[in-house]
Order: sequence, then structure tokens, then C-alpha cells
Amino acid sequence: MSPAGGRPRIGPALAALVLAGSAAACGPRSGEPVAQDPPSLTAGERATGDAIAYGTPPPGAPAEADRLSLGEAAPDFSLDSLDGGTIGLGDFAGRPLLINFWATWCAPCIEEMPLLAGAAAQFDTQGLAVLLVDVGEEIGVVQAFVEERGLELPVAMDYNNTVAYAYRVSGYPTSVLVDARGRVVDVRPGAFRDGEDLRQALAAILP
Repeated sequence: MSPAGGRPRIGPALAALVLAGSAAACGPRSGEPVAQDPPSLTAGERATGDAIAYGTPPPGAPAEADRLSLGEAAPDFSLDSLDGGTIGLGDFAGRPLLINFWATWCAPCIEEMPLLAGAAAQFDTQGLAVLLVDVGEEIGVVQAFVEERGLELPVAMDYNNTVAYAYRVSGYPTSVLVDARGRVVDVRPGAFRDGEDLRQALAAILP
């Protein structure tokens, strides 16, 4: 999906997961195994029931009290995009936007992807944009991940954690919901539980 418009597409791998049921839990539930754990996931990063626990805090990450204030303007940024160009907040001006901070090694991030792709397609006619911001990884690693899973949402590369820090991200995944006026409406640390949880969150920014 291009930032300026156009209906987002879902690759075969993600489509199968979405069709299997958008209400399936995207975050691990206590006592249950985690689907699609990357082989390199360490014991300390494996899912246990609290998605935010697996995130690696960016260097100098602020304390919990120093999170974004709801209603403030979303911090502006411009990053390299996975397709070789640049992408930033301004590319989505006038549109409701979900910014998802993630990493390829993060199990809850992987589980959440079908929900985000499904929402981008479902609410495209209402102007919704979903931007994935990969934090601190090399472009080759992310490119391979995206191609393997048929992911076709726009991806920005936050190589040095600068945007994650500006958005007060302390773990992955974290989603920031920005309304069409560019204001922060909600900050959601951890994966959305299921499709209904995501839809309820999006209601705050959709027209």
C-alpha cells in the first residue's frame, strides 16, 4: 500500500491467517505455546503472557511516566523505507494512522501482523494507514522476513532507535494511534489481543 492511498494487499501467508479468523488472539496467552517463534529467540524473549516483556528497550528509554501525552502532536520523523525510498509522518497527513513498532525476533509482533494487515485492508476506504517501524535491525533481515511472509504493509527502518525513543517506546510491539489531525490518541504497549480489541482501538481514530 502506498502512503498516499491505494488498497493494501495481503500476501498469501498472511491471508491464510486472516481468513482463519481475525478474532484469534494475537498475543500469547498464559500457559500456551507461541506460534512462529523465530529460531534465534532466546529463552528470556520467549512469550510468557506479557507481550511487552519481550521488547528490548531502546538505549536511554524513558521511564513509564515519561510516555507520550494523549492529545499532543505526534513527533515528526522521516526514515528509510524498505522499498528504497523514504517515509515519514507527513506522508500520512490527513489520514488516521496506526504506527506499529516491532522487530523480526519478537514473537508477539509476528503474531500480531495478520491483524494489522487485515485492519489495513478492512478500513482502507475510511482512510486508515498502518505503518510498521522496524527498530534497530539491518535491512536485509527485515527484507527477508517481509518477503517470506508476503507482508505488503509499508515498512520504515528505525536503525538507531531514534524514532522509537521520540515515541517513548519501551518494548515491542507498541502501537501508537494518530488521528487525521496528527494528534496522539492512544498508545498501546504489547500486542492487540484479537480482532475485536484492535477494532475497538481503531474506533478512536476512524471517521
